[in-house]
Amino acid sequence: DGGNTWLELTEGLPEGIKGRIAVTVSPAAPNRVWALVEHDEGGLFRSDNGGGKFRLVTPERELRQRAWYYTHLEADPQDANTVYVLNVMFWKSIDGGSSFRPVRTPHGDNHALWINPDDPNNMIEGNDGGANITFNGGRTWSTQQNQPTSEIYRVTVDDQQPYWLYGGQQDNSAIAIPSRSPGGIAWRDWYAPAGCETATVAVDPRNPEITYGGCYGGSIGRHDHGLETDQEVMAWPQMAVGQQAKDLKYRFQWNSPIRLSPHDPSVLYHCANVVLKSTDEGKSWSEISPDLTRDDESRQGYAGEPITRDNTGVEVYGTIFAFEESPHTEGLLWAGSDDGLVHISSDRGAVWNDVTPAAMPEWGTVNAIELSAHDPGRALIAVHRYRENDFRPYIFRTD
Repeated sequence: DGGNTWLELTEGLPEGIKGRIAVTVSPAAPNRVWALVEHDEGGLFRSDNGGGKFRLVTPERELRQRAWYYTHLEADPQDANTVYVLNVMFWKSIDGGSSFRPVRTPHGDNHALWINPDDPNNMIEGNDGGANITFNGGRTWSTQQNQPTSEIYRVTVDDQQPYWLYGGQQDNSAIAIPSRSPGGIAWRDWYAPAGCETATVAVDPRNPEITYGGCYGGSIGRHDHGLETDQEVMAWPQMAVGQQAKDLKYRFQWNSPIRLSPHDPSVLYHCANVVLKSTDEGKSWSEISPDLTRDDESRQGYAGEPITRDNTGVEVYGTIFAFEESPHTEGLLWAGSDDGLVHISSDRGAVWNDVTPAAMPEWGTVNAIELSAHDPGRALIAVHRYRENDFRPYIFRTD
């Protein structure tokens, strides 16, 4: 009746706590329904009577890994036995879902699929690298090198002439690229600096060939582009992936702040739940702050609980999310957390004072701290709270 009333379909599906479910109906046989179910005993289920009764056709884990990020299911418009699952890889079944084979796509992390209803060999497929078109059922795809689809987290600009820009590209390398180039900026002009897809990049002003960039779980690298050398300079040798945040020595977020002091480029900062400082290019580190977060252990369990634990480290919480040193006053440090706190130190980290705005929304994430280049007392912070289903922007200013 157009959605006015609903009947829950349960027969044959697992009982108890269920997570994300993808559903698709075969246009070629409308009583055939597939459901990809996140559950301890989940997998791909199929009904041949319009959902009246389901049966498990495959429990294959690769179809339902990282369920919160994927769980995409599409039916072929003309063949009732053909169904597609999009995940890290792109999967195709031609036997009703009982078995699957991978279809190679130009990029991993597949999320979207359109199938031409008049010609199922013609598909448009979307992934973390862009969009691709096939006219032969996925044997070949159009290029992604014609699309400016890089997802840049943070941008750093250096002082070269012309200046260069640096940042981490989701699902690709970090990137260093000039602001202009003879004949236009092309692929040949950029290179991969320190860090990986998650990188915040810091550039040594004494030698812009040297960059520092972050990666998963608090990894930080030093890259010398002139010598083409890379060095891991992580503060603590922890394997953060797959662990509870509460069990880690340091809690780093996905794009943990990395900064070189604007007054002394030998001073390197890296932020976890505490501020870390190095004066020897990352060979050694010291803590210069206490925990500047709420340190709420109830939010430091396994990511993705209670069904599918995610093991990439993206959801580590209770971290310093934004950090800056004043361009006017050496040793005047600002730190903002992802759980709604702002601290300032005026003595290089010896003492920290809580300057959180009175109107800070509960559990707001301090996404950025911007310090005025003109007024030493002026700072702005940008706060988001979308994880609490609050999509309003919050901006605070102090003078």
